[in-house]
Amino acid sequence: MRKQLLLCAALTALAVGSAWSATVNVTNLGPILNDSVSFPSIFTTPGTNADYFEFSLPHEEFVSASLSISGPIGDQLKGVFDLMQWTSTDPLPPFIPMGPLLESALLTPHAGGETAVLGTESPQGDFLRPGEYFAVADGVVPAGARINLSLSGNATGMAAPELSTWMMLATGFALLTLAGRRRRTSRAAVGD
Repeated sequence: MRKQLLLCAALTALAVGSAWSATVNVTNLGPILNDSVSFPSIFTTPGTNADYFEFSLPHEEFVSASLSISGPIGDQLKGVFDLMQWTSTDPLPPFIPMGPLLESALLTPHAGGETAVLGTESPQGDFLRPGEYFAVADGVVPAGARINLSLSGNATGMAAPELSTWMMLATGFALLTLAGRRRRTSRAAVGD
């Protein structure tokens, strides 16, 4: 009986310990179209933390993502903040998104808190094509951390100008140039 109680206590400690040491959150932010979407307030806990923020781009857009964590240095997250293309999802819980890395920034604890900012740089320029993407803050909070830290941030999308916008701009400049030349020609004719 005593061995069974010790075995139960050991299994319970193992289950509680593993739940305490790894925290994974997956949040879908929905589509981002020419706006800024805030990350929900998530609290880091001692151990491994991974917070995934999924979003989609309905149009070609420039994307920037920022993250900030404040608190004492000994309690801050040490890891990376990545922007990735979402190409598949892990078939096992917690069903985390997976895909190629687009950009990465280090999360390094320092006085005043941590800040990480990402701005897309893609092979076709600064704009990402329509599709599914995600940002992930992944790191470790020291085992001796005294408080839970709030992780906050946002993802901002700014649409690329459409071809019609560039055409209207070019037409406007052409008309201004033509009007300027006509005015110069009419002044020269009056002066003669």
